[in-house]
Amino acid sequence: MKHLNLFAVGFAAFFAATPLQSKVYYVTTNGTNDGTSWKKAMGSLDDALAKATSGDEIWIAAGTYKPTQLIKTSKKNSRHFPLKNGVSIYGGFAGTEKNKEERMKVEDGEAYDYVNTTILSADDDVPDEWIRETNAENPYMFGWKVDNNIIPGTANNANHILYTKEEITAPVTIDGLTLKGANAMVYNVQCSGGAIYAVGDVTITNCRFIENSCYFTAEGNKYANGAAIYLIGKNNAKISGCYFERTYGHSPNTQAQGGAVYAENVDINDCFFLDCVALDAGGAIYNVGGTITDCLFEGCYAREGGAIYSTGLLRDNEIISSRGLIGGGIYNLGTAINNVVTNCFADYTLLGDDKGGAGGGVYNKGTFVGGLVYNCTSFNGGGIYTDGGKIINSTIQNNKTRKTTTNANLDYSSNCNVATDIVNTINSNTVDKANFVAPTNFDGFTTNKDSIADILFASWELQMGSEFVDKGMPISIENYTEDIYGNNRIMGKSIDVGAAEFNPATFITPIKPESEGVKQNYYTLDGRYIGNTRPALPGIYVVQTVNKGKLLTVKKIFIK
Repeated sequence: MKHLNLFAVGFAAFFAATPLQSKVYYVTTNGTNDGTSWKKAMGSLDDALAKATSGDEIWIAAGTYKPTQLIKTSKKNSRHFPLKNGVSIYGGFAGTEKNKEERMKVEDGEAYDYVNTTILSADDDVPDEWIRETNAENPYMFGWKVDNNIIPGTANNANHILYTKEEITAPVTIDGLTLKGANAMVYNVQCSGGAIYAVGDVTITNCRFIENSCYFTAEGNKYANGAAIYLIGKNNAKISGCYFERTYGHSPNTQAQGGAVYAENVDINDCFFLDCVALDAGGAIYNVGGTITDCLFEGCYAREGGAIYSTGLLRDNEIISSRGLIGGGIYNLGTAINNVVTNCFADYTLLGDDKGGAGGGVYNKGTFVGGLVYNCTSFNGGGIYTDGGKIINSTIQNNKTRKTTTNANLDYSSNCNVATDIVNTINSNTVDKANFVAPTNFDGFTTNKDSIADILFASWELQMGSEFVDKGMPISIENYTEDIYGNNRIMGKSIDVGAAEFNPATFITPIKPESEGVKQNYYTLDGRYIGNTRPALPGIYVVQTVNKGKLLTVKKIFIK
């Protein structure tokens, strides 16, 4: 009997330690069955979520799916799809695939460009009207046209798309979806995270977020945080390879933070943010303690941090044509390494000739390293205004300020010790532009399309013989080994001054593009060759310029 009891205990322990095999549930717009295969697909995402348990996956075929379940029964707009602990959701399927890798991507498209589009839509039947508004008398404001404080047409859109108030402890992946039309404005449910509201171990990849908003309508202490995503990250939480367009967060009585994303302790990388607005802080992202890497921001707006408000790490990002009052591109309280900020604006001209905005490109209270900030405009610090932070090995040029008594490129508060806090930085107004390969030939922010093109194609690499080569002071910055263009940070006898390091081994006198034998090869960011003609699709590309087989330059460009 003792042997039998030991066997029984061991047998039970084996099954307790062995997880049940996960299942896949299949959903199509015309499904009528139990979801065990594509041929027996369910027709309802709600039904699939109800059946799935931790470790399961839900695969959704192309089509549009709308939430119907109510978070609060007395609130008709509190419709949502309930996120479940450990249940992952994938879109982008034709409805025949045997594995996720068979999903078809648009040729030469981005990570989020699926041939078969799976849309989770919060829209009702009334068309939404997303119209950008500017005010010539108050040019830092760059918001959205609203009717009764909301985007016209969104009053009866669903409050959320994917939502749970419970912490997610078993990993959840959300991948391959388009999430659109949420308006998180039911304040006694949540007025944050219209498309996704979650706390925990959540990974969001290869998704598109279109026309999502959040709005705190009542008086009190709730903030409107993250029009598209509100994510308090745990463990390996991340947002990767996603696209955000036309988002809006606002709260007349409190704060709206993160026009697209409000994230705490989340890794955000390789995302594109276009026309994202939060009226208070972080037009695209409000980042608390997380990292933002290799992302592109354009046309964003917030009062503080037109594109990004961050207490965490920013690395290798590009911010273009964004606006604010304090920090037209970035409001930095953490660490920022190798970021490009250009054609941004931060000023309040209605305050008169002796007051205005600060930090046309960057408002810095942290550590800003290896940055390139050019053609921005503000009242104080057309490029950067630093308030007790450090500026190290940065190039800050061709910026513009209304306050004529200060440096147009860099201004600072009394909290800054210039001798120790501004190191190896090119910020003088009188720098000879012959030091650089292809600088812009005008100062400040512009809305002229031809001038914006000049900004995007400028090169602030150092020319041979530049006065800044080998002239930097030794520094010690953790994980700072490359310059803004990807060269080793020290190529000569010592570090160069500014964001770019002169590379004597590969430097070639630039050849004009029209010169005989010169051609350009275009690649996606993951290295796929896509031809030698300028891509038609908008995005970030790598362009390689060669002359008769000899490499001249390699740089990253943005195509609108």
